[in-house]
Amino acid sequence: MRLSSICLLTVVGFSLSAIPHITSAQQEDPYRTIYLNDLTETPASQPTPQPRTEQPLLRGDLFPALRLTPPDPQTDVEPSVPTTTQRRTSVNASTAQPLPASRDQAPTDAQIRQEPDGELVSTAVVGTSEDEDFGPGRFADIPFSFNVTLREGYDDNVLLSRNRIGSWFTEFGIDTFYEASDPRFSLELGAFVDLIWFYNRPGNDLDWNSGFDVDASYRVTPRLTLTGNVSLAFRQEPDLTLVGGNSRDVGSYLTTNASLVADYVWTERFSTRSSYSFSSINYETQAAANQQDRITNTIANEFRYLVQPTITAVLEYRFSYITYFTALRDNYNNFILAGGDFQIASRLGATFRGGVEIREYTSSAGGGGEVSPYFQSSVTYEYLPESAVTWTLRYGLEESDVFNRRNRETLRTGFAVDHAFTPRISAALGFYYVHDDYASVGTSQAFTDNSFDVTTAVRYSINRNWAVEATYIHTEFLSGLSIQNYARNRVSLGGVFSF
Repeated sequence: MRLSSICLLTVVGFSLSAIPHITSAQQEDPYRTIYLNDLTETPASQPTPQPRTEQPLLRGDLFPALRLTPPDPQTDVEPSVPTTTQRRTSVNASTAQPLPASRDQAPTDAQIRQEPDGELVSTAVVGTSEDEDFGPGRFADIPFSFNVTLREGYDDNVLLSRNRIGSWFTEFGIDTFYEASDPRFSLELGAFVDLIWFYNRPGNDLDWNSGFDVDASYRVTPRLTLTGNVSLAFRQEPDLTLVGGNSRDVGSYLTTNASLVADYVWTERFSTRSSYSFSSINYETQAAANQQDRITNTIANEFRYLVQPTITAVLEYRFSYITYFTALRDNYNNFILAGGDFQIASRLGATFRGGVEIREYTSSAGGGGEVSPYFQSSVTYEYLPESAVTWTLRYGLEESDVFNRRNRETLRTGFAVDHAFTPRISAALGFYYVHDDYASVGTSQAFTDNSFDVTTAVRYSINRNWAVEATYIHTEFLSGLSIQNYARNRVSLGGVFSF
């Protein structure tokens, strides 16, 4: 076995929220936020800042010995604990000004929030030196959450082939999430493991999926923010959302991703975003590994200009180098892109990048190259509280999943809707579609593949800890190589315990 096992790692990630003296439109753009709060004065005519909603740090009786103060008996939520460096004073919203911050010391943070009685107050962290201890912050609260899932279901094509074999199955899963923060950090963790045991599947009767995700962000100065991400996932089935992945069933595979991003604010309107990313994919079966195991290294730089508080124009250059472990397909790519980030309303945001991709193959891969259009976009709309829709689109060259083709032109698009009918009843709908074009090579003719996946789920929350879920998934693969066509339906019903 090339991939015998995976140990789940406990992970932490950082994400930094903007200083909250901003309008809802400005809050979506970190460059505008940092500049207005740290480099200039806020105009007196600025609209009244909106209070920031804080997420509960810890619910229930997890880790009671670590509580800083007893929980509120009415809500069972940890009350906030002010530090000795904070002061509370009433303010006039029309003249509220942020406190100045030195670029050479820990940042000063002034926050305007609204009390339950309607009074606007300022909680300001007094400017301190680099040597001053900020205290434990939220790290001491250990805000973990867990979900344990048990389902029974039926899969009518467990081998994803033209000759269907159906089987009942039992699915057991655990996932966990962690988040915390201090004045310059915020930490997030996600990890999961999922086991599916099939009663009547030839060969291996157990599917094992697991992974983790880390996000980290650190504000070095009011102008410079560093963000990092690390993720790893071990899966058994095709994932249509994976760029460069397989739509065919080729066995288990491992994906690894890591990135580092530096955002720097040069002026009130101009900023840059520089990044490096690493990704790899490794297949368990020897045949797939020989053709598709690879590593991708990418560097990129965005030049960002704030046209309006809700519109940021972007010019971007990317360079990637793709190295195969066995196959002779090594190549490097140059992307020249333009687009923008748009915060159309407080609940509606969009991004777009479009341009050209120039690919060149190394001499070991036979040389040559090609030019292709490239674009990607996304739209997110929160149309009701706890209800949102997201749409994504991507077109460009991708690595081939067919042994005698060097690449493919791929269109990927999909949407997801999460809707809360009542506080207890919610539903989700997802659709994803992939279209692949393979060029002719020698005597092999050109052909296309089409894949789509539809997922629906309904959830009923019995109480704060228990819920029941019903899911249905339909997957279909239609290939120019008709012998590989398949369709699959999977339905399940189960319960979820959350704590």
